Amino acid sequence: MKNKIKPTSVAQAVNIIMDTMNPKDIKMIQSIPRKDMLKFHHTNGRDIRNEFGLWENNIKLIKDCNDIQKKDYPDEHKECQDLYATYQEKMPYPIHPDDASGVILNELWKTLNYRNKKEKNGKKFKHR
Repeated sequence: MKNKIKPTSVAQAVNIIMDTMNPKDIKMIQSIPRKDMLKFHHTNGRDIRNEFGLWENNIKLIKDCNDIQKKDYPDEHKECQDLYATYQEKMPYPIHPDDASGVILNELWKTLNYRNKKEKNGKKFKHR
């Protein structure tokens, strides 16, 4: 994934990733449980953190990741915030870039699986 545009929202990030995916990768993600997206942390997650500016203070995207994690994954959000409190002096973001990339990967999974369900039912899909 080589992208020159820095997304400012999770939806925009997901759409950029989906535009680069081949059908085989889409089917693979649609076939795994959401919790298995964690296995992409050191590969695709690293690319997301680096290319989308999560280490470079892309604060709009980081804040959107934080908001989504807080709303859609409250247990994970609480756990991450407790762990992240020790780092906040060094990196004053509302969410750690590692966790932000996890939110984007989870939203990618949800988008691809929701789209797959909609298409099977003959309905058009629109992301957020």
